[in-house]
Amino acid sequence: MRRPCCVRPGIDRPFMSQIVLLASIVIRLLAFGWSVVLVRRFRDWRLVLLSAVLALMVVRHTLNSRWVRDEWPGIADLASALPAILVSLGLLIAVILLGRMIDDYRAALDRASASTSALAENRTRLQFVVDQAPVVLWALDNAGVFTLSEGRGLEALGLEPGEVVGRSVFEVYEGNTDVLNDARKALSGHRARSLARVGDRVFESRQRPLLDPSGKVVGVLGVAADVTARERAMSELEESNQALTDAYDSTLEGWVGALDLRDRETEGHTRRVTRVTVELARRLGIPGEDLVHLRRGALLHDIGKIGIPDSVLSKTGPLDEDEWELMRQHPVWAHEMISRVGFLQPALDIMYCHHERWDGRGYPRGLSGESIPLSARVFAVVDVWDALRSDRPYSESWDEDRVADYLREQAGGHFDPAVVEAFLNMLAEGSVQEA
Repeated sequence: MRRPCCVRPGIDRPFMSQIVLLASIVIRLLAFGWSVVLVRRFRDWRLVLLSAVLALMVVRHTLNSRWVRDEWPGIADLASALPAILVSLGLLIAVILLGRMIDDYRAALDRASASTSALAENRTRLQFVVDQAPVVLWALDNAGVFTLSEGRGLEALGLEPGEVVGRSVFEVYEGNTDVLNDARKALSGHRARSLARVGDRVFESRQRPLLDPSGKVVGVLGVAADVTARERAMSELEESNQALTDAYDSTLEGWVGALDLRDRETEGHTRRVTRVTVELARRLGIPGEDLVHLRRGALLHDIGKIGIPDSVLSKTGPLDEDEWELMRQHPVWAHEMISRVGFLQPALDIMYCHHERWDGRGYPRGLSGESIPLSARVFAVVDVWDALRSDRPYSESWDEDRVADYLREQAGGHFDPAVVEAFLNMLAEGSVQEA
């Protein structure tokens, strides 16, 4: 008999053969076990069954080999029994895996049932919102025909849910440019959002296009809320705010009237310079909201003179040094008075800085150049222009040409050169309303 290559001389052959056999079987079973672990990782029962069958076939082949029969004759009986063992084991594995499949199927059914219940609950909630909230939901196809029309907001339009389905939006809302412009925008592939008036109602609407995978518009989905009550409240609030603003401005006019009564020589000066200053500021590009504060500042530019004694304010001759020092305090007093009034704080620049000079030689703080607020630079030109054209207790009025020459001469000294240029252009065009 040929000696197996794996058995060395001098070693007990039956013992060595048993070791080799057992090692071979253990290695194959370990390989099978590892394959089962890997297969379970990927949860494929067919691979588990195939691994079991292949492993048992390998073991049977090993036990039925010629070398095993020669070295261990009794093992042949075990090899003969392996087919039945293989079938039994396969059936057992199949039963186990079938139970596992049934458990997985039941779990999947439970998850599907839970998802269906949640979907139904969400649909019920959405329907409740649509039925109770003053909104309108609609959908259009790519031709602008209604395919959906729902929501309690339809009541305000005199419509029933679904009444306009099958009709074109261009037919239902013919003549309503707000609605039709939004519909055209959405049908062209753009989102639309706007306030639209339908009869006596106001709706805030949003529309978005529905696109297919290629990006083609296949329809439009829209939602609108009835905001009539909100818009009415906003309108009433704006009216109240305007009334309050008018009351503020009337109060300011009253203060100006009080100053004019005290100083009749400058009566009308405040209103004239306020009107012209606003015109000049608009030409220089100062925005509308700032013009409101500029106007108030111009009206109150001399409010600080309330603190000046009549003997100084109405003096016909030149002021002495102490009187000038007192007069120079009126911008400071204006700032102290008006800074406590919240809505007038944005108007303080003119009151506080209209006697500053471009070259830094003005008062009360000696500001220069663009560190002087623009509104104060604009007002300073108009204020001096009107003062030189008017009779005062201490000087006679100048003619128009002399005043214009003086403004040119003081550009870059007393005044901002750009403001002087703009103002002289206004005078040349006849744009200044002096009355």
